[in-house]
Amino acid sequence: MFRSARRSCDAFSSHVLVSFLWLFTMQFFCQRIVALQLQDQQRTPGSIVGRVYQSDGRTGVPNATVVAVPVAPLPGEQAVTKSATTDATGLYRILDLPPGLYTLTASARGYQTVTKPNVRVDPAATITVDIILPPQPGVVEGVVVRDEDGKPIADALVEAIQGGMVVSFARTASSGIFTLVDVPAGSVEIRVSAAGHLSQSKIVEVPSGGILTGISFRLIALPFGALSGLVTRMIDGSVVGGVRVEVTDTLGKVIASAVTSPQADEVDGYRFNYRVSLPSGTYNVRIASVGYAADERRNVEVLPGRETKGINFSVRAFKSFKPKLHMMSLPFDYSKDGLNAAQVFGIESIKLATWLTDVRKPLGGEYVYFDPNNINSPAYAFQIGRGYFLKAETNLDFVREGSPANTNYRFPIKLEVGWNLIGAPFTFAVDWLRTYVKPQNMEAIPITDLRARAFVNMTIWTLREEWGGAETVFGYYQMATTLEPFKAYWVYALQPVELLIDNRAVQDAISRQRKIDEAAWLLRACIGDGWLIRVKLLLPNGVDGDNFVGVAKGANDGFDYFDVPKPPPPCNLRATTLSLAQDRMNSRVKLSVDLRSQMSQRHIFNLLIEGDTPSSATLAFEPVGELPKDIKVTLIDTKNGATVDVLAQRSYSFAIGGEGIRMMKLVVSRYLRSQLRILNLRQLPSRGDSVLLGFTLTQPARLSIRVTTLTGRAVTILEPSKIYDAGDNRLAIKLPSTLPRGLYILYATAIDLSDGRRFNAFTKLRY
Repeated sequence: MFRSARRSCDAFSSHVLVSFLWLFTMQFFCQRIVALQLQDQQRTPGSIVGRVYQSDGRTGVPNATVVAVPVAPLPGEQAVTKSATTDATGLYRILDLPPGLYTLTASARGYQTVTKPNVRVDPAATITVDIILPPQPGVVEGVVVRDEDGKPIADALVEAIQGGMVVSFARTASSGIFTLVDVPAGSVEIRVSAAGHLSQSKIVEVPSGGILTGISFRLIALPFGALSGLVTRMIDGSVVGGVRVEVTDTLGKVIASAVTSPQADEVDGYRFNYRVSLPSGTYNVRIASVGYAADERRNVEVLPGRETKGINFSVRAFKSFKPKLHMMSLPFDYSKDGLNAAQVFGIESIKLATWLTDVRKPLGGEYVYFDPNNINSPAYAFQIGRGYFLKAETNLDFVREGSPANTNYRFPIKLEVGWNLIGAPFTFAVDWLRTYVKPQNMEAIPITDLRARAFVNMTIWTLREEWGGAETVFGYYQMATTLEPFKAYWVYALQPVELLIDNRAVQDAISRQRKIDEAAWLLRACIGDGWLIRVKLLLPNGVDGDNFVGVAKGANDGFDYFDVPKPPPPCNLRATTLSLAQDRMNSRVKLSVDLRSQMSQRHIFNLLIEGDTPSSATLAFEPVGELPKDIKVTLIDTKNGATVDVLAQRSYSFAIGGEGIRMMKLVVSRYLRSQLRILNLRQLPSRGDSVLLGFTLTQPARLSIRVTTLTGRAVTILEPSKIYDAGDNRLAIKLPSTLPRGLYILYATAIDLSDGRRFNAFTKLRY
């Protein structure tokens, strides 16, 4: 029984397997049949039909050739290029094209070729593509002559116009012949215009791809017109001579030109300094001289027989110097050009001077003046970094640039001991306080560094802009903290050094307060917690205003690097000036800034007024910042004994008198007088057998020195006759050569100058 059941199961399994294989085979064959049908269907070719039209889009183009080039044939298909020719109505048919993308190109004789990219042909589909063929452009040739004598007109403008647009243009040659190319076929307007002639136009039929010849024009001449105007300087409105004015047509060709006169002509109230006669027409007018700039005047119409007036220009020169005294420089070099100073300005002679530093001279140097015959003179030619005084009799326009300084590096300027007249080296303003000072055999140090004060004074001076006019024969100086292009500056050097001028343009480095009063800003930065008073000399024709007295931390009552000498007068011209006089040795030093020690309780400043004799003058006093509460400031007129409480009255008027000199004293004292003290007595590093001492005095005093051993035995006693100023001082003493090396005690005694009282201090001394 079990064997019968097993045989039944095996029979059933075989039947199922056979059925499955039959179904799988049938499905495979069905799918294959469908794939073959689809493949055949995809290979069914398509067609492209359409018409080729002329430009109007209605008239067919017969015998045009249309070519279909396959771009992307189907995989397994061979690229086939087919073409067709249009019938009399412009109809074409391209049949049996394998499906894919085609580039369709149509061409016909006398027409431009047109290409249609990426035309898609689907299987068994017909696509319609119409093509418009523009006619090939033609060429128009002709001649333009004058109507009255038949002579050719050169440079006449010939334009081809179609649909209101210029489609081609040309200018006539000297023979009057013109050739217009790429002119669209069909009806075209040819228009001819020439300066001083009536315009003329004709309608012509341009053959497709052909040449139309024999087109002639006879233009009627018009009477000449003119234009005129006034060229002035933008800075002051004065008339400018020697400027070239050019008149151009609308394409920029120069038609006429004129050079302006230095004086304006006037007719019935109308002023002009140039006039140009030229044919009637529409022009552009421009300034064409190097160094001057002005906006172009466009579309200026000149009518026949009439003058177009008022074509004025306000020109900007690179730099203009008004009729007055200038403390100036140029940021350009002319050594390669071989030009002297006058030639740079385009004139025969120039009133120019520069400064040669020489401490043996009474003023510490002397002025050297321009001499066109002395090429070795420092005033013969402009040099970058050198300052000059220029007396301009009329407006002088600087329009000729030379070789500029290299802006990639700091600019070096060598200074001699005394006053030096330097020029701004760059075409942009730079910060003076970014200057570096390079002493001999030393590294460069910032000019704001305290070490730099031993070599060069940090203050610089330039001429005030508002003074030195045409009727003024002198100018007054003011402090500055920037080096501005075309300006010059006085710099005082205590030792020979080299300045390294910063090569970065000033932007926001200078604060608003600093710009308003650079002198006060600079001095406030120097005095620390001291005080400052500005002293002004007010005159009918000017102000000598940057003079200062005060005290500063570290300063003493004698001449030191806190004090600023008075710069030399401009070109030795006479002026009434104020200076702060200090008697030094056998000479008198004239200062603009006199700063004293903070330790002294009483200061006497000498105010020296000298020069011309105006009818009246006034001294004005302005505290810079807050003054101490415990000081009193008194002005004493030494001529008449008058006294003025400066802090209450602030000014004093007087007359200089016939002698041309006046001395006054400004006494500044504290209400509470402190006692004489000698402070901070110490030994300083020194070389050789000498011993260097440093100490601070609260008042001017004499000094007595005594050196003892540690047991109190006196070694040496010195009684220096010198009077030491209040503030920081130094003293070098020489001990006996037989004195053994070792440790000693040094006693210093300060002796009061008024009552002889003594005040002692001591320190250890290592010898």
